Amino acid sequence: MNNSNIHKSGYIILIYFIMTQFVGIIGVQLLAKTGWYDVQGNQQQAIQQLLVHWELIGYSLAFIIIFLIYSKELLNDPKLSINLTRNSFIWILIGIIFVFLGQMIGSFLDKSVFQITTQSANTSSTVASATISPVALISIVLLAPLVEEFVFRYAAINILTRKFKQTWSILISSFFFSIMHFDFPFIFGYFLIGLILAVVYVRSNRLLVSFIVHASMNLIVVMLQIS
Repeated sequence: MNNSNIHKSGYIILIYFIMTQFVGIIGVQLLAKTGWYDVQGNQQQAIQQLLVHWELIGYSLAFIIIFLIYSKELLNDPKLSINLTRNSFIWILIGIIFVFLGQMIGSFLDKSVFQITTQSANTSSTVASATISPVALISIVLLAPLVEEFVFRYAAINILTRKFKQTWSILISSFFFSIMHFDFPFIFGYFLIGLILAVVYVRSNRLLVSFIVHASMNLIVVMLQIS
């Protein structure tokens, strides 16, 4: 991996952190000032709609930035190829099965270790968003998984493999994936999901494969919760 790609990967991670932690606050406030949302009436629903629309805008902007920064890699790096082999489909199937097993084991560990009796705030918010505004599914199923795969799998592992062995790179990127969801104390579930997605990405050598697994998981979880 050349230095140019490493620098680009660093920029991607930094931009993602800034957009999720700081730009989001400003973006929601700007949307609120448009007068398009009935914040004086059904305030809870208005706030949820605000968040849905900002996530759609924010993740779209993030994807455009990623696309521009990785323009050469998208054409030349086999890991970013959209061509799927038979091996790719096998890893998609394996990934979907194991990501749900990981989610169940992680949920059990979270509840056992931290004595949690409530549902993850992130999951609850995601389901509420999809229920109130179906357009949220664009972010939940497509944009968020796509951006997160570029950040936590492609960019993070690119950087980490320069200093660590592949196993440690996978573990560290999975820990990063867990803490960056800011859904404490639900850390085991996110860590195991990140671990499985990272293994799928590395073994299949295709980011598209881990994206399909990630997107499928989000879609199935939301559909099951809504139904």
